[in-house]
Amino acid sequence: MSNPYLADLYERLDQRYGAQAASLSTSEWIKKFTTLKEKPFSFSRYPFQEKIANDFHRDLCCTKCSQVGLTEIQIRKWLSFLTRNTGVNSIYTMPFEKMYKQVSSSRMRPIIDFDSVFNPPGSSAWTRKMELYQIGQSFGYVTGNTEGEATSIPADLLIHDELDLSDQAMIQLFQSRLQNSDYHLTHKFSTPTLIGYGIDAAYKVSDQMSYLCKCSGCNHWNIPDFTPNFVRIDGLSSDINDLADIDQEMMDNHLDLYSPDTFVACEKCNRPLDLISP
Repeated sequence: MSNPYLADLYERLDQRYGAQAASLSTSEWIKKFTTLKEKPFSFSRYPFQEKIANDFHRDLCCTKCSQVGLTEIQIRKWLSFLTRNTGVNSIYTMPFEKMYKQVSSSRMRPIIDFDSVFNPPGSSAWTRKMELYQIGQSFGYVTGNTEGEATSIPADLLIHDELDLSDQAMIQLFQSRLQNSDYHLTHKFSTPTLIGYGIDAAYKVSDQMSYLCKCSGCNHWNIPDFTPNFVRIDGLSSDINDLADIDQEMMDNHLDLYSPDTFVACEKCNRPLDLISP
């Protein structure tokens, strides 16, 4: 009869050191070894996340809209890096102390505590607290953007979440933490705020890859933007050239956001785009 305790031990060793685990891409590793609400993690809801999870370019920046699950992906990518590499340090920053404490306690800690890949035999002696998570000989620091953290912790990977809300001078100062690293990775993510600032500035000096949406009517590939060229709103005057000019009075008295005539259109044939489709 097989020993269930040995089987569990071998499984945990394979998760960290096994040839099978070593050959997995980051997205495959995340799906195989991490869970969400007690079920294996899946990219099925947001398939575009998978490419981002697998991208370990030295300087990655991602311009995103809200509520598309990228913080969730970045946390798992961060934990994967710490688990699959021995003796590395990584710093995960949020703009403010309140934000980093909230993300650490409500999103990072449940994954680390629940998923066995982060808890092999002997892990009970590892450091686990809101600002620091140890996985083997690797350490993950979670912090706000303060000068103390930016000048005192060596790092191999920097992850800056919500870059545009962060102190840009502190973000630059964090780069000094990478000077002795063989990895030298910086990954930045944010909803953009101002043109030429933060994530928008970083994206403009990148290779500027984008996810496109194919029109089911004419097969044209679109990169939808928040402009009247794409966003059609029932009741919106043709005089409005910038959707940022929409004010509360227009919202209350003239616009019908729930009308069938309010939609994101194909720039070529004007048919509604199916933004729900993967």
